[in-house]
Amino acid sequence: MSLRARDGLAPVVALAMLLGAAGCATQAPEDGPPWTRGRLSLRVEATASRPAVDLLAGFELRGTADAGELRLETSIGTRLAAARWSPTDAVLTGGDGERRYADLESLSAEVFGEALPLRALPDWLGGRPWAAAASRAEAGGFSQAGWRIDLSRHGEGHVVATRAAAPAVVLRVRLDARDD
Repeated sequence: MSLRARDGLAPVVALAMLLGAAGCATQAPEDGPPWTRGRLSLRVEATASRPAVDLLAGFELRGTADAGELRLETSIGTRLAAARWSPTDAVLTGGDGERRYADLESLSAEVFGEALPLRALPDWLGGRPWAAAASRAEAGGFSQAGWRIDLSRHGEGHVVATRAAAPAVVLRVRLDARDD
């Protein structure tokens, strides 16, 4: 993972501690729903109170908006962190142990400095709107919950989610494979 924050090290250090940059051993996926794998880049623009966040990582994702797991890895396959969620809570596991949150939005707000719609991610990567929020079809994709989802290259494994409202956020995903 490559992580860079401008104008101060405190957010970088906090994020590294939350993600457990000391690393956890990579484990083979367990039995269960299929995994979606790929690479992602996340850019959260700076605000007056915090620097920008840039994240590059490999990922494994399985589940639905209601229950699932997202694993982040370095380019050499070392586990950085794993987030599991259910209807009742979200758990972040990293090198420093587990942290519990009320939901995925609270988890992402603390880790990335901004609440991200992680519950929508399984649907968005599948090329469809998340069922829990209204959406509007647009050329090459759709908009939903303040985000523009570009699916114009979904057939090639590319999904881009952008939020123009401050602070601007861009999530780029390159899907590799899905276990079936």
